Formats: sequence, structure tokens, C-alpha cells
Amino acid sequence: MLLDKYKFKTKPMEHQLVGLGGMMSQFENHSPEYALFMEMGCGKTKVLIDGVSILYDNGKIDQLFVVCPNGIKYNWRDELEKHLAEHIEYEVHVWEGAKTKKEQKEIKEKLFSVNQKLKVLIMNVDSIITNYGSKVADSFTYSGKTLMCIDESTIIKNMSTKRTKRCIKIGQSAKYRVILTGSPITKSPEDLYGQCAFLSEDLLGFSSIYTFKARYCDQVKLSFGGRSFNKVTGYKRLDELTTKLRQFSYRVTKDEALDLPDKIYMKRRVPMTDKQLKAYVQMKRLALVEMEEGELTTATLIAQLKRLHQIACGYMSTDD
Repeated sequence: MLLDKYKFKTKPMEHQLVGLGGMMSQFENHSPEYALFMEMGCGKTKVLIDGVSILYDNGKIDQLFVVCPNGIKYNWRDELEKHLAEHIEYEVHVWEGAKTKKEQKEIKEKLFSVNQKLKVLIMNVDSIITNYGSKVADSFTYSGKTLMCIDESTIIKNMSTKRTKRCIKIGQSAKYRVILTGSPITKSPEDLYGQCAFLSEDLLGFSSIYTFKARYCDQVKLSFGGRSFNKVTGYKRLDELTTKLRQFSYRVTKDEALDLPDKIYMKRRVPMTDKQLKAYVQMKRLALVEMEEGELTTATLIAQLKRLHQIACGYMSTDD
């Protein structure tokens, strides 16, 4: 398909078209996994949503399941409204859990009803490890032609955590799997294994983190308290690892995305309300009185500054 002929709701930038083209080409070649390693501000969420629009229009998917940190799950709802192709009807459910049987029934009716709309489930990663959240996520992914996406995929970088294992297991039922992050490596190349294992163990060619570390990590055996373990002291064959990543990912930085507009910084002056100003002046006078009487300590100074800051920001917690 010619991407420049598609009716996007918002026009993609050149670097976004490149990333979208790489993802769609990967999918067309019967490899249902892709990684968008795009720095913050490069628009990786839009690239994924544009891909969802195209896949849905071509009958390849009928569901989108997004797993992300709790703080950005409502951003996804806004981004879908902004970028999903206008002609596509969809219904979105942002996961909040369910405490009663009535709430569980309502969630089930919404997520598993039969209609022609694109169904979207957005779930924070911590809900994946709850019994009910895991059950719903697994059933939803299995119930249709699902694209499962892990946003800020370093949340599953650690293979020993329950969240990583649960995401990998649920992802096996998805027709397509995509990870999004600006920096796939936060501390070391080991961070890559869990993220890529969610996509497919075959991509890196290792069935466990131990064989991966044996290939790419220098290790020494240490003993402590009657137990022995391998400590990573360095890394090797990183060029080989980079070559493997390029086969199923797209990487772009802000500096490389030349069509991004320059940042515009604006200063805005916001006056305090009368109530704020009164509280601020009172607190300031109290601090000055204590200073003049020689009663001001480092601890009380920090406390006074904190209170002044709280008042300026619009709230203040009192001692009681």
C-alpha cells in the first residue's frame, strides 16, 4: 500500500512515515513483531495509531490492546481521538478495574460485545498482575484479531518480574505485537531481552536471559554467604546485537528527525489570588520574625520554603 495515498487524520512527518513504512513492511512479510524506538517528542504513538488504522481498514485486526504505565493511560484515549482515521468507528475502555460483580458484567459486555467497531482496551501494567486484570487481558487478546502494544516498554525489561512474564504470556495470543520506547536501554543491554522476548524469542535467537548474557556479557563468578552468582563486568559483540535489532525496529532521535519544528519557550506570569497572597505574606512574615529572633534552623528554613512553594502552587497542607 502507498502510505502517501492513505487518508490520515493528521498528516505524518517524514520520519513518522519512515517508521510506519518499516512497521507495515515487517507485517506484510508475515513477521508480526516490531519495535518503535523513537525519542520522546518524535511521535511514536501517532505512528502506532496510523498503523492500527491501516491494519483495521485491511481487515487484519479488529482490536487494540495497550499496556502502559498508569500515568499515561488516559493520554492514549486522547491520542486515539486525535490521530485514528476519521472513518473508523471505535470504542475505548480505559481500565480502572472492577470491585463488584455488576461492574465486572459491564466490562464484559463492553469488551466482548459483537459489533463492527474497533475495540480498544488500555490497561496500566500493574493491573496485568492482578487476577481479574490478567483474566480480562488474556480473554480480550484471545477473543479477536488483536494488536498488543507495550508503551514505554522498559516496564518489562526485567525478566524476573511477574509483569514481564504475564505480558509475554498474554502476548502469545495477539496477532501483532509492538513495543514503543524512546530509550530501550536504561542501564545495560540486558534491558533489551525482556522487551524483545515479548515480541518473539526468535528475534534475538535466545531461549533464556542466561544464554543471552553468555553471548553479550562478560561475567565473573562470585561467592557470598555460601551462594555463588555471576556478576556482569562488561559487554561484548554489541555490533552483532545492534544488527539484529535493526531487522525488526526503527530508531530515530530528535536530532535525526529534521522535520520536527523547533521548541518554543514561553514565560507566563500568573498572579496569585487574594487568598493565596494573604497566606503567602503571613508565612513570609513568620519566617522573617523567626530569623530576627535567631530561632531559624536549617530544618525550619526548609519547611518554610516548602510552605511558600505550596502556597504559590495553589495548595497548602496544614499541621492538623
